[in-house]
Amino acid sequence: VTSETVDHHHMRIIFSEQATEAEMRRLIRSLDAEIIAGPSAIGFYTLRFQSEELRKEALDILRSEQIVTEIQ
Repeated sequence: VTSETVDHHHMRIIFSEQATEAEMRRLIRSLDAEIIAGPSAIGFYTLRFQSEELRKEALDILRSEQIVTEIQ
């Protein structure tokens, strides 16, 4: 019997319509994040982080980014 560890280090974001693919990818890489879903029908990307600490650090950075319009 094995048990899987569920990681909850996720965040959903929406980029502005003016954001280029290169800008979005560069930002995600700089956060050391991985896209695991998206974009959804309404534009959400789901990002995964290796730790809760990295997720919290990314949240602070994303709040100041002009190309990010919504964070969940």
